[in-house]
Amino acid sequence: MKKIILILMFLTLVLQATTPTTENVTKLYIATFERAPDSAGLSYWVNDSGLSLEGIAQSFFDQDETKATYPESATDGDFINAIYDNLFNRSADSDGFNYWLEEITQGKIEKSVFILAVVTGALGDDESILKNKTTIGLIFATQGNSNLEDAKNIMQDIDADSSSVSTTLENYNLTDTSSQETTITTGNALVVSKTVNAQWDGGFCDNIIISNPTDSDILWNIEIPVEGNIYTLWNANYSYNSTSKILTASGVEWNKIAKANNTSEFGYCATTTTTDNTNTQEEQGEEDTTTLPTIGQSDFTVADYTEVLGLSLQFYEAQRSSGPFTLVYWREAAGLSDGSDVGVDLSGGWFDAGDGVKFNLPMAYSVTMLNWSIIAFGDAYLGQGGYGEQQTYYALDYLLKTYNQGADLSNPSDDSIYYQVGNVTADHNFWGPPQDMTMDRPTYSCTSSLKCSEVAGEMAAAFASGAIALASNMHYAATLIEKAKKVYLYGKTYQGNNGYTATEGAYTSYSGYNDELAWGAVWLYLATNEESYLNDAKSFLSSANDSTYWAHNWDNVSNGTRLLLYKITKESQYKSSLDQHFDYWMSGINYTSGGLAFLNEWGSLRYASTTAFLALVYAQELSSGLQYSSLVNFARSQIDYILGDNPRNSSYVIGYGLNPPINPHHRASHNSSTHSISSPTNNEFILNGALVGGPKSANDFDYQDDRTDYIANEVATDYNAGFTGAVAGLIELGE
Repeated sequence: MKKIILILMFLTLVLQATTPTTENVTKLYIATFERAPDSAGLSYWVNDSGLSLEGIAQSFFDQDETKATYPESATDGDFINAIYDNLFNRSADSDGFNYWLEEITQGKIEKSVFILAVVTGALGDDESILKNKTTIGLIFATQGNSNLEDAKNIMQDIDADSSSVSTTLENYNLTDTSSQETTITTGNALVVSKTVNAQWDGGFCDNIIISNPTDSDILWNIEIPVEGNIYTLWNANYSYNSTSKILTASGVEWNKIAKANNTSEFGYCATTTTTDNTNTQEEQGEEDTTTLPTIGQSDFTVADYTEVLGLSLQFYEAQRSSGPFTLVYWREAAGLSDGSDVGVDLSGGWFDAGDGVKFNLPMAYSVTMLNWSIIAFGDAYLGQGGYGEQQTYYALDYLLKTYNQGADLSNPSDDSIYYQVGNVTADHNFWGPPQDMTMDRPTYSCTSSLKCSEVAGEMAAAFASGAIALASNMHYAATLIEKAKKVYLYGKTYQGNNGYTATEGAYTSYSGYNDELAWGAVWLYLATNEESYLNDAKSFLSSANDSTYWAHNWDNVSNGTRLLLYKITKESQYKSSLDQHFDYWMSGINYTSGGLAFLNEWGSLRYASTTAFLALVYAQELSSGLQYSSLVNFARSQIDYILGDNPRNSSYVIGYGLNPPINPHHRASHNSSTHSISSPTNNEFILNGALVGGPKSANDFDYQDDRTDYIANEVATDYNAGFTGAVAGLIELGE
């Protein structure tokens, strides 16, 4: 009886509080009711949302009915204990009250959401009943119904049968208005759930998962509320109404169909506040007080980083398609007839990851990043005997072959780029070492009518940066500059991406091509000192999708472009954006308890290490001071975490340190003679230097050395690109 009284009192408070939203209830339900035990549930969402139970308790005691039920001497503590005793006391919750109460320090979540959770979760029902109660509780509260007898009866009437929702709606004259919040416009059997990727003061990133529990494929199109201004979105086409705060999204070519009994996924980042960053901390004379999570003391030395640098470069040799193989003795040549379907020798180049496709976009990005690290931290490479430069030569030689620049150097109308070799589906359906591939390996190209500005801009960056990194080879550098100018002219003249279609989602550029054209232009300016390229870089960057609250990566190179523009111009607009970006990574992003800055489940270590590289390049520009120290400390903390200074006491670099991975998602190193991902049990060869994806959440232990888990155990040339540069930076800066 006491439990029912509490429920009714809470419902009274629901009706007087801010109206709950589907967005908040969905988040609450996923975080709480689908997590067991309750210690993982309640503490999770109050920790993320900053709930203050003391504040809710005070509001509760302001209600007349509460005062009539509890004596005058009742305290907030009495109320909090009542919540625990009556509503959240589940047997598996051993630590219970003390555990989650200690986590609650700030107040941000709507009271109504908390109360609604109490209403729907109070009776300790199973998952199906709780889902139905969540639905009805939301509708009841949003329609302002004040009939407490109805509330009690509704909670008693709901059962696990999905039809009980519609029956209850009809019996109590309620209208399902939830479709105004989250609408499935095609295929109403789809289930939409939201998880928070990152959250900071002024913004957030969400992942949306669209589940299709039916036996039929469904073309999806959804509307969901987003309380913020979206500035980047991936894996979907979308429109956003900033007035109604409604996001309308549909799938891109490769994920527009929600497959039967499967899921589709997309995500976005949005800002909730506008920050004036006109004046930097240094301009205001303020000290940099950025603090990072406390982690274990690292013992890694320059000698350790030097060893890791050599191993990381060795990974690129392992990714070679056709050889030669000097240190990676176990690789065999493959793809020797690549390009024969178009009459061009396209042997060579890097396989992008654990498969056998050659994609120009991530390959050009990766070699640009290697070139940049050689340019920025060249002394670190002196101990490698030219091995780093060998890797860049190999990729650049291939990229030069893929560009057919036509006869007229001033007119790109007859230019073409062979941007991909290998069909994604056919390749991914085969599991075996590359030399065993027998499937057709078609060549895909873009032209003046079938455009691919993303690829052209990235290739221009690769050639121009290569000309700087390999300047001692004057003839080769001159060739690279000539090709960089022409391929950039092609991408700039024929802007678009309608010809870049064969990646099937593997490397589709969701950020658009303005960032790549800016990236190519700024590297061309550095290679030629021609002012027109600097002006182009500024112009294209101003039109590019912002990635301040994301990371530099193969798809969006805005942050790296901005860093180079700051080094060139010293303009405050670029410094301000850089400071905002690194402030987010050092104090706004989610951190694991062990100190990893966690951005996204897919290649979490790739994002952290690439940001570490940019931080070191930025620190090098600053040369000293508090901000310099913060940037270097951040970078070292991320690299040391990767090398083993983490709660797992395990390295994430294959072939290095304690307990490194041995089963990456990599066909060549697995070397299955039966072409089965499960045989042999362990990979036959050690893929030295490869950086695996890493933890899939902000939980240090959310990682398994499992070959079939390509999210956590994929390896890729772009993963190692920023990591290699960061390690080189720590060597050169003597850290």
